[in-house]
Amino acid sequence: NEMLDIMTLSYSTTFNKDLSEMLKISTRAVKKKAQEMGLKKEPNFMQNNKEIIRAKIQLGMIRHRNSHIDIK
Repeated sequence: NEMLDIMTLSYSTTFNKDLSEMLKISTRAVKKKAQEMGLKKEPNFMQNNKEIIRAKIQLGMIRHRNSHIDIK
């Protein structure tokens, strides 16, 4: 299945929102499928992508919720 291949290859290094758009499913479905498949983000994914996250928040592309990452 193409979706499973994409999830397996991309989940650890790709934002859930980007995967949801690529797969044409909700971000909730991406999270659920990843959990079912036992997939995890790479260690320090959030920290390694904090500049991208900051830019997406400023552009209104994602919402910031209280998180363990310091994006300031």
